[in-house]
Amino acid sequence: MFEVRQEGQPTQDLMKHFVNPSIQQDLMRAPWAAVTAQREVFAWLTWSPPALSPVYRTMHKYFPGALPGQAVHERLVKVLDRYGFNNDNTIMGTSVCPDEINNDPTDLPVLMQDYWGEV
Repeated sequence: MFEVRQEGQPTQDLMKHFVNPSIQQDLMRAPWAAVTAQREVFAWLTWSPPALSPVYRTMHKYFPGALPGQAVHERLVKVLDRYGFNNDNTIMGTSVCPDEINNDPTDLPVLMQDYWGEV
């Protein structure tokens, strides 16, 4: 669920806008699908491990369809922009583990904070 709430407006769940079934991979049924152009680009950008690496295989075994934080952030901004959200009229809130693993400069919570600003 990805709820958007605005005063005087009905609550909207925008999660369907973050999913693209045409590129989702079922690695149990089609293990060869793990090596796609999208994943190769993410690895080339150093956003994710190389598609043939043990880290990549393990990540997608336990978190199938996982996307790099940068890719999620860009999708998030693109979708919310269509609804008029920007850093002047939006307060960002997250619910992620506060451990140091989520606080590198390229991690999703940090990217979101840098884009949306702090309260």
